[in-house]
Amino acid sequence: MEKEERKYYNYLLRLIRTPESKNYIMLLNALWRKEYYSIIPNDQNREKDGIFLRNEANVNINECNLGACSVLEMLIALSRRMEFQLYGIEPAICYKKLFWKLIDNLGLTRFDNLEAAKDAVYLEIDDILTTWIERHYSPNGSGGIFPLKNWRKSNGIDQTKVEIWYQMMSYLDENYEL
Repeated sequence: MEKEERKYYNYLLRLIRTPESKNYIMLLNALWRKEYYSIIPNDQNREKDGIFLRNEANVNINECNLGACSVLEMLIALSRRMEFQLYGIEPAICYKKLFWKLIDNLGLTRFDNLEAAKDAVYLEIDDILTTWIERHYSPNGSGGIFPLKNWRKSNGIDQTKVEIWYQMMSYLDENYEL
C-alpha cells in the first residue's frame, strides 16, 4: 500500500475500532480489498456513501488510486446511516456496534485473526461477500446483512430484490421498533 492509502485505511480502522477489533485485522483487510458494487437500482447510493468517507480523512486522496468503493467503506458508511435512523430511539447504539452487527449477520465474526490465518480462509470470506453482493442469499435476508426473523409476517417480499436502504429500514423496524 502507498503511504496515503495506508493512512486512509488506518483512518477507517479507527472509525470502527473496539476492544475486540484488533482480533479481526485480517478480516478487515479482506473487507478493504473486496470491491463493493451494486446490482439493484439505487444501491449505488450506498456505494457513493462509502466513497464519501474519503472526503473526511485527513489524507491526500489524489496521491493514491483508491478505485472503486470497498466493502469496508460501504459497511462503515451504512452503519452510520443506521445510527442516524436510530437517533433518539436507541440512544446507546453507535455505528461501531452496528458495523460489527452487520459483520456478525454475514457470519464473518468467526474469522478472527487465528482463523483467518489458515489457508483458504480468504477464499471463504470472499465467497461470503460475493454471495451477499450478488444477492445469492435467502429471500428472508439470511446470508445477507439484514436477515429478518418475521419476514413472512411483515411483507414476505424477496429481500434479494429489495434495495439495501429498504432492507435496512425493515431490519431496524423489526429489531429496534422504529
